[in-house]
Amino acid sequence: MKGKRIGIAVVALGMVLIIVALVVKLAIVPSMKQWPDDVDETRYYEGALHTMLNAQALASMDLPNVFVRDVPVDVSRHYTTEETDGKKAIVKEVIVVSGPEAEILTSESWYAIDRKTTESIPDFTDNPDIPDREGLVINFPIGTKKHDYQRWVADLQATAPLTYLREEKSNGIETYVFESVVSPGEIKDPKVLAALPPAIPKNLLSVMASALNLPEAKKAALTAVLPSLPDPVPLRYTYEYKATYWIEPTTGMNIDVERSETRSAALAMGETLVPLTPVFDIEYQTTEASIAEGVDDAKEIKDALSLWGSTVPYIMIAVGAVLGIAGLMMVFRRKA
Repeated sequence: MKGKRIGIAVVALGMVLIIVALVVKLAIVPSMKQWPDDVDETRYYEGALHTMLNAQALASMDLPNVFVRDVPVDVSRHYTTEETDGKKAIVKEVIVVSGPEAEILTSESWYAIDRKTTESIPDFTDNPDIPDREGLVINFPIGTKKHDYQRWVADLQATAPLTYLREEKSNGIETYVFESVVSPGEIKDPKVLAALPPAIPKNLLSVMASALNLPEAKKAALTAVLPSLPDPVPLRYTYEYKATYWIEPTTGMNIDVERSETRSAALAMGETLVPLTPVFDIEYQTTEASIAEGVDDAKEIKDALSLWGSTVPYIMIAVGAVLGIAGLMMVFRRKA
C-alpha cells in the first residue's frame, strides 16, 4: 500500500513537470519574443556631415558661412520603452548628431508599436507627439523573416520598401541583409519644414548663387529665371536616402547600419521641383564598439530563447515522462 502511494506521488510529480514545461514553452517563451518593457539602449555611429545650411549665418547675411561642409560627426541613437499595455508599447527615440566641438542637432520621436511586429499602431495614449504612421518605425521584429518589409519615412510621411537582399555572416554572426533606397521626394514632415527657411529674398538668392557650388549651366539657368520669380522666393525641400541593415534574425537586433540621407532646397517651376542645393547631407555607419555590443546582446538573447524555449522544457518533459512511467510501475507492481 505504501509503495502504491509513493507511485501515485511520483506520477503526480511527473505530470507537474510536464505541465510546467508546456507553460514555459507555450506561454512564457512567447512573451519573451516581443519588444521588452525595459528597453534602454544606445547605439553609436560615425561618419561625415558633407553639407548643412547654417540658418544663423543666412539670417545675418554671413554668406561665406551659410553652409557648413565636410565635418566629421558622431551620431547616437537612444531608445527607451516608456509604457506598455499588453501587446502594445510606447517607445521614445532621441537622435543626436555631434561635431568635433559641439552638438549639431537633436531630434526626438515617439512611436506606438505592436510589440510582436514592431510595426506602428494607432496611439493608445493621450501623447500628442505620436502621429499616425505605418510599417516598421523603430527596429526589425524578433524573428525577422527573409522577405521585404515596409518602413516609415518621416520626412516624406509615407512608407518605403525594405528589400531583403541575402543572408550573410557579419562580425562573426549570421545576419539577414536588407536595403532601402528612396528617390528624392518632397518633404512633408511639419517638424522638419519648421526648421528650414520657407522662403528667401530674391536679392539674397541672387548673391548666394555663387556660394551654392552649382554647375555653371545651373547657375546660368537660375540667373535667367530669377526676374520672373516672386520676392521673397518660396522654397520647397526634397528628401532622399539609402540605407543597408545587417539584422540578426532570431532577435531582430540591428548589428550594423550604413546610411546616407540628403535634404535639398528646390524651386517650384509649375508642377516641377528644380533642385538647388543640399541643405543637409550626411552619411554614417555603426561604430566597431557598438557592433560588438550588438553582437553580444544578440547572442545573449538567442541563448536565453534557446535555453527556455527548447533545452529546459524538453529536459522537464523527459524527466516528467520517466517519473510518470516509474510511478505507474510502482502503482501496478504485484507482490511476489
